Amino acid sequence: QEGKLLLWHAPSTDKVAAVGLESNWVMACALNPSGTLCASGGLDNTCTVHKMNISTYETEQKCDHELKAHDGFLSSCKFMDDTKLLTSSGDGVIIMWDALTGQEMSRFSGHGNDV
Repeated sequence: QEGKLLLWHAPSTDKVAAVGLESNWVMACALNPSGTLCASGGLDNTCTVHKMNISTYETEQKCDHELKAHDGFLSSCKFMDDTKLLTSSGDGVIIMWDALTGQEMSRFSGHGNDV
């Protein structure tokens, strides 16, 4: 509820980065397998993608892409690999994105409820 995406070093439990976000209500986040991109979203219906450097824990404070295509809250985001990102929403739609370009690749609709 603070509008920040926090990155933690799990073994030491140290907070290593905080990225300010547009939305105060983040409900989902994901890190790609290589640790170069982080996605997050929530009640603003938008998924933001930030460049990350896991080895130095540096983050881009300005988002790389704002993925805006959902008509409902973002309930989940998951990287399928280093570039393909899935987002799901309260609008009943799942979208596959190219996280490097911000382009929509596929749309999976027809769900009766939130996904």
